[in-house]
Amino acid sequence: SREVDSYNYGYVYRCGRLRDVAVDSFSNIYVLSGLSVIKYDASGALLWVGGGGEALTVDSTGNVYVTGAKDEWCVTTKYDSEGAEVWNARYWSGLIAHYGTGSEPGDIAVDSSGNVYITGTSIYKICPAWWHMDITEEEYLEYITIKYSQQ
Repeated sequence: SREVDSYNYGYVYRCGRLRDVAVDSFSNIYVLSGLSVIKYDASGALLWVGGGGEALTVDSTGNVYVTGAKDEWCVTTKYDSEGAEVWNARYWSGLIAHYGTGSEPGDIAVDSSGNVYITGTSIYKICPAWWHMDITEEEYLEYITIKYSQQ
């Protein structure tokens, strides 16, 4: 769970394992864990906290893009410079098999036109039906690249 502890010398934010860090053109600092993304100004003052993930990037106007795995989906969220959620997109490639074990985003980038690119892996398994127990389970690893257009 998210938790902020206040001390005389500032704030300590318990946020889980560090995943990524970025600095925007205004010298704001973004720290990402599996639980949260935290934005600090250049002097270290806490500005806002949003949902976490595996990777983040920041565009030239201060919008923040976070991607991560949640419930077997690759979830990507765009926050504006004030921390408000602009959009949220989900991807799952396991639909082509009997069941998927999910998508794992590895990295995220945004181009000058605002298109968002995510790369990572997707694992899915083909399992035998109960009446074909003589067939062994097979697991497949796919490399994925996802593009979200701003159009």
